[in-house]
Amino acid sequence: MSSTLMTKRQVIHLLSFLNDVYPNLEVTQSRIDTWFALMKNQNPATVMRKAEDYVLRNTYPPSVADLITIKPKKSRTQIEHEKMLKEVGYFD
Repeated sequence: MSSTLMTKRQVIHLLSFLNDVYPNLEVTQSRIDTWFALMKNQNPATVMRKAEDYVLRNTYPPSVADLITIKPKKSRTQIEHEKMLKEVGYFD
């Protein structure tokens, strides 16, 4: 997985793309700032792929939740198990 994170310029590109498909979706400075704050930790290629897939299947514009990927949190048990595996040399 790439460690590339979204830039504000990429968010502007995303919103411009969405505005081309959904003309009623206004691209304002406030929307740019809000979407950037919510998407800055996302992989831009993944977000654009999700946006492209979304517009082919939906008549209404997406929300941020439709386009982001949320990494599941590890449970305490999983963290302890991984720590134990590292201690015995399973993970480098």
